[in-house]
Amino acid sequence: MKLSQHKISNVLNVQKPKRVSAIAGGASGHMKLTCYAVKVLNDNDITASYENICAAMWRMFPKVEKFHLYGFDDIPNIDEMEKCIKLRGLSSYKVLSGGNTSDKKINEPFSLTQKGALWAKEAEALLNGRIKSSAKEKTEDEYEGQVDYHEKDLQKIITSELYKISKAEPGTNLQKPEISYALGFFYRDQKFVDDFKRRFKIIEGWLKQRENEGKSDETDEQVRSFIDWIRSKGSL
Repeated sequence: MKLSQHKISNVLNVQKPKRVSAIAGGASGHMKLTCYAVKVLNDNDITASYENICAAMWRMFPKVEKFHLYGFDDIPNIDEMEKCIKLRGLSSYKVLSGGNTSDKKINEPFSLTQKGALWAKEAEALLNGRIKSSAKEKTEDEYEGQVDYHEKDLQKIITSELYKISKAEPGTNLQKPEISYALGFFYRDQKFVDDFKRRFKIIEGWLKQRENEGKSDETDEQVRSFIDWIRSKGSL
C-alpha cells in the first residue's frame, strides 16, 4: 500500500513548518513530535505500530531536518525515526511503552506513558497555536483568562484528579508529573522546581488580581489550600 492510500494521509495534515521547527529546536523537541504522532494516531483510531508512527511523522513533519536523509529532503530518515521510537522513546526518555521489537508477528502497538502524554499535549498546543514558543507573545487563552479573571484556569486546578486525591487521601505520596498536570504546566524533570516556582507566581498573580477586583470566592481558597498541601509534602 502507498502512503497516499492509507488512512494516515486522509486524516493527518502537514503541520505548519515554523511551529514544527520551534518544537524541533527546543529541548527534547524530536521526542515531543514523536509523542504527538502517537497521540494523533490514537485519536484517529489508527494502530500506533512502529510503521504507522514513522508514516505519521513523515506525513506531518517532512521538513524536520533529522526526519529526512541528509541532502535528500524527499526521503525519510527511518533510522532516526526508529531511534526516536524504539531507543529513546522506550529506554532513554521513557515516554513510550509497549511495541514489539523481536517478534514481528505480534504487532503490539506503542502507547504513551504519563510523561509521553504530557509531551504530546505540549506539542499539540504549540502546533495549534494555543501556546507560543516565545514568552513575549500572548495567546488567545491568556486574553480570555484576563476577561474571566482566570476562573476557568482555577477551576481546572480544583477539578483535577490530584486535587480530589488531596481531599480523599491527603497522606498520599506525590509524583512530579501529577503536580505539573494539576497546576497546568509541562513536566520537565530537571527543570521541575524552577517551573513549579514560575507557575506558582503566575497563579499567585491571578489570585491577587481577583482579590483586588473583588472577584475572590471559595475557589481561591481551595486553590491556595491545594498548593499549600503540595508544598507541605516536601516534593519541592
